[in-house]
Amino acid sequence: MQSFARRILEATGWQSPGVAAGVDCDLQQAIDRGEFDEAELVAVVGDRHFLDFQELVARCPKYFSELSAPSIEATTKKLANFGVP
Repeated sequence: MQSFARRILEATGWQSPGVAAGVDCDLQQAIDRGEFDEAELVAVVGDRHFLDFQELVARCPKYFSELSAPSIEATTKKLANFGVP
């Protein structure tokens, strides 16, 4: 759960909808596996940070949401290499 908290804070700090969407995909899978629930994560991250994260995920372009998490990470790394936030 601490890893997800760190990733959420990083994604909101970078203001990257693509990265946030990738984190959200991984997060939903972990929740589905029963590793923890959203309320536990919100308690660690904080309400405001989690809301910021959800808003960032909602701004993710449609083509990112159709990619798998590894594809999202690869694409955002490529974009970062070109200076795209």
